[in-house]
Amino acid sequence: MKKKILKIIRILLIIVVLLFLLWLVDKNFPVTKPLSFEVNFNQDQAAISKLKPVSRLLKLGDNQVILGSPVYFNFRPIQFYRLARFEIVYQQNGRSLTEMGGKSGVGWSYNLEKPILISDVGNGWQKAIFDFDLTKLYRPRNFMEFIINSSGESNQTMAINQIKVTLYR
Repeated sequence: MKKKILKIIRILLIIVVLLFLLWLVDKNFPVTKPLSFEVNFNQDQAAISKLKPVSRLLKLGDNQVILGSPVYFNFRPIQFYRLARFEIVYQQNGRSLTEMGGKSGVGWSYNLEKPILISDVGNGWQKAIFDFDLTKLYRPRNFMEFIINSSGESNQTMAINQIKVTLYR
């Protein structure tokens, strides 16, 4: 009888250990689910910094207004993801969104790209979508630097309501 109980306890312990190991693997190695982040215009976050430099920006309500170009932000991607989709919701007030890029080398070296899609989201707001292969971008430490370029006269602005990043494997 004791041997039978010990055998059952041993089997249960092995099952518990195996389940714990599976849980750890799931936590450390994400499955194929996309992972999303949004820029908080008020403060830096663990994955995305706020826009900079401050001299080219103005905070108006929930929106970040771009007064000059270019503006930057840092992004700290998770190593298991290779592709990033950036969605920028913006409103043109004379200044238009022209391109976005990730730093691709030392110094002033950016992989600038035009949006792959621009769609109207209503009330004068538009959404621009950019896709980047993160394996081709420069990562000096644990972050990547991205640049947003806009064009317009010095007295013209562009409001950004949202910057969303979705990572794919």
